[in-house]
Amino acid sequence: MQAVTGARSSAQARTISTSAWMTTTVFLMFRLYAQRMTTLYASQNDCVPSDDILHLINLDRSGQILMPRLKLLNWTTGRASLPWLHHLLSPTLSVIHIDFNGGRTTPVNVAVIKALPTTNLKHIALSTLHTNAEVDGAVLDLILNSKPLKSVYIQQEADTGGTSPYDGEVEGERAPIELGNLMSMTVVFKTEPALLSSLFNRTTFPNIREIYVKHSGRTEWSGVDDLFDPMLRSASPGALHTLRYLSQYHGMSITTFRIRTLCRFVALRILRVTSLCTSNQCKFLLSDDDVSTIATAMPDLVELHLGGVPCASEVDVSINGIAVLAANCLKLTELQIHFDTARFIEKALDVSSEPTLPSQLTQSSCKLTQLIVGRISLSNGMNGYWTVATALLQIFPNLGSIKYSQHTFNGDWGEVMRIIKVQRKVTSLMASSATV
Repeated sequence: MQAVTGARSSAQARTISTSAWMTTTVFLMFRLYAQRMTTLYASQNDCVPSDDILHLINLDRSGQILMPRLKLLNWTTGRASLPWLHHLLSPTLSVIHIDFNGGRTTPVNVAVIKALPTTNLKHIALSTLHTNAEVDGAVLDLILNSKPLKSVYIQQEADTGGTSPYDGEVEGERAPIELGNLMSMTVVFKTEPALLSSLFNRTTFPNIREIYVKHSGRTEWSGVDDLFDPMLRSASPGALHTLRYLSQYHGMSITTFRIRTLCRFVALRILRVTSLCTSNQCKFLLSDDDVSTIATAMPDLVELHLGGVPCASEVDVSINGIAVLAANCLKLTELQIHFDTARFIEKALDVSSEPTLPSQLTQSSCKLTQLIVGRISLSNGMNGYWTVATALLQIFPNLGSIKYSQHTFNGDWGEVMRIIKVQRKVTSLMASSATV
């Protein structure tokens, strides 16, 4: 980044870092180049202009736009400089990133958000933002009024209280607002997502390709079930290719009904719907039929995570469901799903105890390289290890790693992976011998 003092050409002068704003003399040079600036970075490590300089900017500009060509603003200096931000805004801005640094001052946060220009705004990122009804309302208005908007990133630090910004209104009584340019949305929150509830109920995103919703707080997310369906109603089944709906500490149950709803989204390549599985409650409630439904509806899947990190609870998914998944989703590279190894072993052996595979799978070219098994336990000792390893290798011939819960079941699954490597090496040697 070139400071103003070092600028020697018009190309160098179009970008500025606030580390250059240290003296009045430098400011005079800045004023000279301000008309040309297209990019402004103000990071935490930069020297933020003093109040005297900022007052001078405000008085000197005489109602004029200070940077009429500014297109990109990255303002992460900290909360102290936020009240001055409006002096540097321009209607030409298309990319804005503001880090609120966890500031809880609602009037300042609201004023900053409402001051942001929407005419040409295409990408907006608001980080470490404390929210409440007023802040949520300002953010919602910003999104709804930014018709060119292509991507949204919001990281909620905490909720300071209050209700939904449109809590008193009946969403069904008005036509939804279409945000046809929006292609990517990321919202990370710690408490109740009132903003998302209002957004999904008020808008549609016919061209959105990526949705990432993450609950990272330890507090209960009581609206987890209420948010999922409005989110899917807002998106287009033919456009959405990435859906991450994650809850680090809580989350909804993964049921047959939800799978039926998801299966309209045939273009999905990355699907992660996860929640916390505990020793007291496993929220993965799917069967082989459900997994087969996913496999046939979404053949382009590359990553599939359903439920939390797999636990030791008994579930109704066996080798049959896994095999159908491998036979239909040939691009799949990463899989996290609950399955029961007892049923896995039982269905992988016929009456003569010889390893067999379901009829749906003959020659699989599935690209899967990583299988996440979490705390799924194994049984039947060494015979079980060999049976599971043989079946997995035949279903996923490219399997390179099995990710298990650290220190807990690493002996069992580590043995399975060792057997897979041995079998793969033997197969390779036999193939080499056959060609000699």
